[in-house]
Amino acid sequence: EKMAEDVKESEAATRLLCPPALEESASASRLVPWENFSNWVHCICVVAFDLELGQALEVVLPNDVPLSEKEKTSICYLAFPDSNSGCMGDTQFQFRIRQCPLPQRPLSPALVAYNGAVATALQVDPVYFHGYVYFRQVKDPNVRRGYLQKSLVVLTRLPLVGLFSRVLSLVAQEYFRTGHPSLEAACRSVDSWPPPVPGRSLGLPLHGLVVQARIPTLQGLGRPLAPPPSSTPQGGLIDPLPSVHEVDIFRCLLPMLSHVQLLWELVLVAEPVVVMASSPAVCSETVHALVGLIWPLRFCADYRPFFTIHDSEFKEYTAGSGCLPSVILGVTNPFFAKTLQHWPHVLRLGDNPVSRPPPENAQERRGNYVPWTANQGSTPITSLSFKKTRCCLRSCPRASETKRPMEVQSALLKRYLLELTQSFIDPPGEVHGKPDAPPEEPFPPTRGHHRWDPSTRKTSCAAWTTSGTPA
Repeated sequence: EKMAEDVKESEAATRLLCPPALEESASASRLVPWENFSNWVHCICVVAFDLELGQALEVVLPNDVPLSEKEKTSICYLAFPDSNSGCMGDTQFQFRIRQCPLPQRPLSPALVAYNGAVATALQVDPVYFHGYVYFRQVKDPNVRRGYLQKSLVVLTRLPLVGLFSRVLSLVAQEYFRTGHPSLEAACRSVDSWPPPVPGRSLGLPLHGLVVQARIPTLQGLGRPLAPPPSSTPQGGLIDPLPSVHEVDIFRCLLPMLSHVQLLWELVLVAEPVVVMASSPAVCSETVHALVGLIWPLRFCADYRPFFTIHDSEFKEYTAGSGCLPSVILGVTNPFFAKTLQHWPHVLRLGDNPVSRPPPENAQERRGNYVPWTANQGSTPITSLSFKKTRCCLRSCPRASETKRPMEVQSALLKRYLLELTQSFIDPPGEVHGKPDAPPEEPFPPTRGHHRWDPSTRKTSCAAWTTSGTPA
């Protein structure tokens, strides 16, 4: 009788966590080991540096997860910085790889239902994996090289960078503190999560916290996350997540804020763009910010937040042919500066503008501004340089002179971009008979604002003086 009561309680809990449309898939997950885990995460890997082998997979959980040798090699190379960037301490970044065609990896019923309800830009692409990396490099006298170099990688099909960056941080910090048992505990926690149902407030228990998240639907793109309760049935502390899919777009695009509409145009038409930075954290966050410029539209081409010379598509994307691929690449290796010099649009970023705290006062904001430069002449190349800058608000008067918090600035920027995209989706001239004025830019361009000419695939700009201000 007690066993029967336990079964009834378990079924009741499942009905509370799962919507009616997904109860059938939830029932199946009780029969298949790690089925619910795979709705969220494909696997968790630990990559360590070996003096004889180089980067090597140390742990893969679950043990029987299907990974091809090509995918394992890609994970090993992408789990570490590609150049001597001096990433001491802890660094988080993301990558995206093409899956090998294995017949035993179809989408689960829960992910099929997810794709039918979620915003188009967040749909699962069965061709790609998203990797979230937590890299640690610290001095360790017990290691022969004198340094511990190890990465924790969460591999998933879901393009939810905000959610998995938070999940990765929790899992990695506990792993480096307590070791391998914490990974097994994390896997069991993820396996207990409800299916990823768009539009619902989801409580995801992990290491004593309950991450509260909401995946946007097509019908409720701008709906905010409901205020969290003070306590949960799981008994954990609430960790509300403002967005499951966004990076801090204002912070990432700060060095190029006055040219955001040009970047929006390039992303919209899937022009080849390369982002060069000194660390994988900067380039990967910037690539995600660029892809998010056209939200809620889905970026129709490929993008690689962190791309290395060891990538399986390296030859495909760096060939000097006349037909360039439609892709946004994030790179850190100086080798790409020469290899990709024929690309029409190049963004060069300085030291870590993503992780730097915002400037405290207007004088500091103005004093640390270093402008961008643009190649001139007949060569159809846009080369934007942003060197060690905290912000470019000097060229955006209304943004620099206000004392609005960074969160407010980010909300204004996202609102402007959303209105811009909506005006493209729903041309006012066709609906109302006459064109309306475009949305007012919260961060107006300078007099040297670049305008992209699609007929020549060239970005034209005004002349620039040596001080970096328009002539």
